[in-house]
Amino acid sequence: MALKVKVGDAFPPFSLPDQRGQPVSSQGFSGKPAVIYFYPKDNTPGCTTEAQDFTANVSQFLARDVLVYGVSTDTVRSHDQFCQKHRLQISLLSDSDAAFSKQVGVLNPLTGTSRRTTFLLDKVGRVARIWENVTPKGHADEVLATVDRLQGEQKL
Repeated sequence: MALKVKVGDAFPPFSLPDQRGQPVSSQGFSGKPAVIYFYPKDNTPGCTTEAQDFTANVSQFLARDVLVYGVSTDTVRSHDQFCQKHRLQISLLSDSDAAFSKQVGVLNPLTGTSRRTTFLLDKVGRVARIWENVTPKGHADEVLATVDRLQGEQKL
């Protein structure tokens, strides 16, 4: 399945519950850039590594005024347990009906889970960069380096 969103496109608006059941809406980004990373499943090795790496870097993203959200088809309860178990400091959004993953084009039709894909959005909600088939270890560092480069070029 091909991505339905390309660099330069407006990212589709969304409202999904976070790990506490609180709605998070793209309309609430208040002109801030955002990282939206899709991952397959809570508590699996690669997904845990990726979430821990984003957590380790979250203060650096926030210092650059960049929001970070993980999205998977897991439930709010699963996300809450995942965050507690690994002391994650990022927001995880539940796309439990897989509608948003399907809309963006990251849903794996064989597994019903999201493919590991990251979108970097600029402050007006346009896609500035996309990473597909992400290798979890070191990915957060790579995204942060791209944020620094694009902010330096005033493209975020």
